[in-house]
Amino acid sequence: MLRGSPVLRPVQTTNADDNRELNHFSVIRTPTENNVNNKRKRSSNHNHNKYNNNKVNVPIASTPSSSGGEFKPPIRLASTLPRFLPFCPHTKVGDIFVVKIINVVVPTKGNDGNEHLIDTDLWIEYKVIDRNTEGIEDTRIIGGEGSWVIGTIIDPVSRFWDAVRDHTQIYGADIVVNGGGSLLSPGFVDLQVNGAFGIDFTSTEVTEKQVQSVAEGLLAHGVTSFLPTIITSTTYHHSIPTLASAAKKQYIYGSNILGIHLEGPFIHTMKKGAHPVQHIKNPVQGMRTIRETYGHLDMIKMVTLAPELQGSFSAISGLTTMGVAVSLGHTTTSLSTAVSSVYQGARMITHLFNAMSAFHHRDPGLVGILTSNCRNKVHYGIIVDGIHVHPTAIKMAYQR
Repeated sequence: MLRGSPVLRPVQTTNADDNRELNHFSVIRTPTENNVNNKRKRSSNHNHNKYNNNKVNVPIASTPSSSGGEFKPPIRLASTLPRFLPFCPHTKVGDIFVVKIINVVVPTKGNDGNEHLIDTDLWIEYKVIDRNTEGIEDTRIIGGEGSWVIGTIIDPVSRFWDAVRDHTQIYGADIVVNGGGSLLSPGFVDLQVNGAFGIDFTSTEVTEKQVQSVAEGLLAHGVTSFLPTIITSTTYHHSIPTLASAAKKQYIYGSNILGIHLEGPFIHTMKKGAHPVQHIKNPVQGMRTIRETYGHLDMIKMVTLAPELQGSFSAISGLTTMGVAVSLGHTTTSLSTAVSSVYQGARMITHLFNAMSAFHHRDPGLVGILTSNCRNKVHYGIIVDGIHVHPTAIKMAYQR
């Protein structure tokens, strides 16, 4: 996660009969045929109805069961990025109101130490902010009411006792939203999105409007923040400024664009995957090569490279100093080189197990870093689709 928490990001959930918006959370539903068809029908043109008697009902296909344990809300967990709340009942800057989401199921650790699904309510306190002072740029003209807000998860027990002590404070929520038994989960943060819905971020013809369209589409599938990703190419001088401009804007509807991920061209030719081999190169002169190749480093948040290439250590150190997260991938690196690159500043692995040397008992390679004595913590991405990585390998990575 590059900034903010994925917990408080808006997710629009719709069905064929009633289009409503539940801000800040993903609602996961049983994938029945009707639900799948409804997802396919979603488009960027969402209809939004005003709250009816301060209560919103969200029908679902089925209700998850629950067992064991007790859900304890996090203390004052606040979003760091503002979001637009359509038809918000409060429009005055500084106004504070509380939304209570009832009849939802959340995963939590039970008394037996295992994960359980718990039926509970969730309370969120919203504060209306001035988008102009927050540096937010509206990207379209919309009709109807609405406000930019910051959300904070609150503890209803503490709120109750505050109301008992202070007779001027009201305990009840201003708005009640019925989750209909849906599973409530944090939104997904996708750090590698090469494109979606027929749009390729590496294309020389990619536009800001297309980036916005992808952001809206991803939100409908529970992705609340993402990094548009450009692979090895010669299009950097066009695509990077386009994606950077889109990332600086706060879309009224859509996932948060946290910045840009550059996957290549500093990768090993033997592990190129789908990358065009003719454009692969070494960062021979470190940051100088980086700047000449990309031409534009604004809003770059992550770079994937192979640490064994000439000049990689210098590039890793320079990028880390700039605040860019360096991820290791598309590589034949040995374990010792991988560990050394981590000490230079690398802190992630791109699609673990894919496009890298296989684990060997005498030199575990990049995979071996998961259980090495490396002092610095390394995070990783993994493609959990049942095709790219075997379930057993996924379990090994998860349990490391």
